[in-house]
Amino acid sequence: MAATRAKSTSSTPTPASKGTGATKSKKNTATTAAASATKRTTRKSAASSSSKSTSSKPNNAIAPLSQKELATLKALEARRKAAAQQEEDEAIQQKTQAMLAAEEADNSDEEDDDQDEDSPPKKKQRSLSNTPVSNNMDEDELTFSQTLYQNAPEILQELDHDHSDVDPIPNNGGDDSANEDEGGEGHEGFEKMPTEENDQVGDDVFGGGKGNGLVVEDEEDGKSFLHMSQKRPRSPRTPSSQKVKEEHFTPSTRLLAIAAKSHLRKDIAINNPFPPITPINVRDEYIWKIIHETVQQNPAMAPHLKSMEKYEHTLLTTFVWYGRGGLLNAIATKARQQISGTFGIPGSLDEDGIIQQVKWLLEGGKFKFGGLDFEKKTYDRNSPFGNSIITDIIRMQWFAKGKADSPAFHAMVKEKKIYETCIILTVENALKEWASGVYQPIHFSDDTARGRYIYHQDSWKFLVEKSPTWAKMKQGSLYTTIIKQGKNSFLLENSGGGEEDFQGVDFEELERMAVAGQI
Repeated sequence: MAATRAKSTSSTPTPASKGTGATKSKKNTATTAAASATKRTTRKSAASSSSKSTSSKPNNAIAPLSQKELATLKALEARRKAAAQQEEDEAIQQKTQAMLAAEEADNSDEEDDDQDEDSPPKKKQRSLSNTPVSNNMDEDELTFSQTLYQNAPEILQELDHDHSDVDPIPNNGGDDSANEDEGGEGHEGFEKMPTEENDQVGDDVFGGGKGNGLVVEDEEDGKSFLHMSQKRPRSPRTPSSQKVKEEHFTPSTRLLAIAAKSHLRKDIAINNPFPPITPINVRDEYIWKIIHETVQQNPAMAPHLKSMEKYEHTLLTTFVWYGRGGLLNAIATKARQQISGTFGIPGSLDEDGIIQQVKWLLEGGKFKFGGLDFEKKTYDRNSPFGNSIITDIIRMQWFAKGKADSPAFHAMVKEKKIYETCIILTVENALKEWASGVYQPIHFSDDTARGRYIYHQDSWKFLVEKSPTWAKMKQGSLYTTIIKQGKNSFLLENSGGGEEDFQGVDFEELERMAVAGQI
């Protein structure tokens, strides 16, 4: 027990030992605090030094790029954009080729189903309109075209592809021809290419109807030609009945296609509305002539033409040829629209009255003259080609809204010359549609219309021969009348004046000052 008590006594700290431990603890705490303060001071000093060092650096520490470096950067950016454009073009081409191949396969399967077992094998065929159609390219053509030419040549900036430039005038008995400018081709011997909204457009204008069986045959040598097929026409709902549209071209080749189409419309309006269309190689030569003329006027398009694939050539010629059918269809529609207001047909006339009115107008081509009096059955013999319907149609087609015919408009303004023969032809055709007393559409085909076009053309030539001065002044007065009626009266303003604004100016002194560098 004594040992236990002694052990307990030795393990209990004395008051002196307690004081010594507290002193050591305080010293350690003070040392730690001093060290922390020193570290904070050091960090603050370093931060302050760093801040001063940083603030002492100039703001433009990064040196500007040299001209050579800028040029290199621009070149790299141009290469990047070109590569992206090429990738986009290749993607469109691959997609189009794949869909075209699928179309050919579908056509081949349909022909196999239609064949009898005893019939000889047929060559693979595809419709002229078997053009690939993209299901995800359904953007409105007008919206697309309005953003198409921001960086294009000046002539292309004039082109506006709002082809629906028909004024909202009721059609007297005929089918509504929405989008007749884009109605495609419907002449005799060529397949009618329907629009999305109305696949009946132009059937009663051009003849031939839908699905006349014209197809393109792929020969072994890769060449194509047209021939008449004995197959029944395919349904308009199938892709093969869809027409070639702007989105079937790459962005680069699309500009060429649109410009060539407008150039063809100009040639049809000014030179000859009935170019040779048979045999097919002659028609193709004419179309390629138009395309090459377009490239000559816009040299920047030459590389795009050279880069086109064979199948794109077919799309291009088909699309460009639409220009003729679209223009003639538009003119014929406008002629129908003006019949009622100009000739009072049908108006309040009964069936017999319409027959007599039309007969009187067609005899001797009275409808071409001015001063018509239907009650007295008289007209102004000294006003040939003076009927207001001629002026109205020309103004609506070439001098009003819409710029699909902008090249033709500029040519007419430059030459101060307007051709009436094509207009006369369409008016005559529109009158004949009422010859039975009720409206009956007449096919406006090449076979029937070409002869009447030559007739009216010879009529004008005879007038020029007999009265050349009058004929020359007539064309000028017709041009002036159309300009005044439209929104282009500024074209008639005197542009050579201004002399009265410079009364008293010493022009010799101006020249002396210029030579002496005193301007």
